[in-house]
Amino acid sequence: MMNSCIMLGCTLYTGVDFMAAFKSEDLIDPGIERDSHLTVLYSEGQEIPREKLPEIMETILGESDWENLISEFKAQTPKPVTEYFSLGVFPGEDKDFLVLVLQPDTPLYDTLQILHTGLKGHYGVSTKFPEYKPHMTLATFESGKAKDYVFNPTLGLILEKATFTLDDFILSYGLPEEPGDRKRYQVTTENAVSRFFRLLRAEKEAEYYNNL
Repeated sequence: MMNSCIMLGCTLYTGVDFMAAFKSEDLIDPGIERDSHLTVLYSEGQEIPREKLPEIMETILGESDWENLISEFKAQTPKPVTEYFSLGVFPGEDKDFLVLVLQPDTPLYDTLQILHTGLKGHYGVSTKFPEYKPHMTLATFESGKAKDYVFNPTLGLILEKATFTLDDFILSYGLPEEPGDRKRYQVTTENAVSRFFRLLRAEKEAEYYNNL
C-alpha cells in the first residue's frame, strides 16, 4: 500500500551551500535535503486521491485565504528564514534530522495547521505523531550528530542571510520499503516549471560538492 504526502514546496536561498557548515562524515543518506518543503499531511499506508484535492483544500482554507496563498505563490517574494523559523532537531530511530521549525506566531503556521486538521479529518488519516509541527528538513545525520549544528556559527551565518519562497502544493506517493523512490504530482502549478529547473540545478550542485 502506498504512503501519501501532501507538501508545500518551497525554495530555500542560502547563497552558500550547507556543505560549508556540515561535515560529510556526519551526514547519512539522503544527506542534505535539496527538495525543500513543509509537510502538510503524511498518510502512512493510504493513497490520498489526487482528484479534486485543490478544491478540497480551498474549501478547508476558505476562498479568500486560498486566493491570498495562490497570489503569494505567484509573487515569489523572498522571506527571511530567521523571521519564520528556528533551528531544531527531530530525533529518529537510527538517525537525526536537522530542521527549521515554523514558528507559531506566523500566519503561515496558522494556515498549515488549518489545512492539516481539515485534510486529516476529510480523509480519515491517523498519524503516529500527537502534534503537528510544520518544519523544513535541512539534512539527515548520524544519530546524535545533528545537535552539534544547532549552535554552529557557520550555519548561523548562512541562515541569517537565507530567504525562502512558497512555490506550490505537491502530492507524492511512495512505497514504505522504497522511501527515496517517489512519484510527485502538482496540486497547484504556479511555479511547477521554474521549480523543476531549480531542483535540477540543485542536484547538479550536490554532485559537484559530493565529488570534492
